[in-house]
Amino acid sequence: MDKYEQRRKGLLALVKQLGRGGIAQIAAKIDKEANYVSRMLYEPGKAGRKRIGEDTADQLDAAYPEWKQLVAKERATAQVTTLIAREPDRPFMIWPFKDVKPEHWDLLEPQEKKEVENHAAAFVRLHLPHKSQPEKENAAVTA
Repeated sequence: MDKYEQRRKGLLALVKQLGRGGIAQIAAKIDKEANYVSRMLYEPGKAGRKRIGEDTADQLDAAYPEWKQLVAKERATAQVTTLIAREPDRPFMIWPFKDVKPEHWDLLEPQEKKEVENHAAAFVRLHLPHKSQPEKENAAVTA
C-alpha cells in the first residue's frame, strides 16, 4: 500500500470519526470543495479520484493533528498485512526486530538464520533461566 492509499484510508477513518457531515467539515477546514474531498476518498482506479498530495496532507495535518495518527495506523496495518502475506504458515507473527528489516533477514542463508536463532536462545536462557524449560519444571513438580 503506497502513501497515497494510506492517506486515503486515514482520511476515511477521520470522516467516520467526525460522523455525519464529516466531509463538509474537513472541506471547510482545509479550504477545499466538499466534492473534492469526497473524490479523495474514491478507491484507486475510480474515475475522478484525487490523490492526497503533500500540500493537502500538510493542510490536513494542520487542521486535524489526529489525522497523522490515523495515517500511521494505516501504515502499520499495511506492514502487518504484508508480513502476514509473507509468512502464511505463521499468520499472526509480528516481526520482533526494530533494527533488522524482514527483507534483510530473507537474504540470510538458512545456516545463518539458525546461528542467529541459537544466539537468541542462549540470550533467553541466560537472562530468563526460570522460563527456559517450563515443561520440564512442571513435570518435576507433578512427579
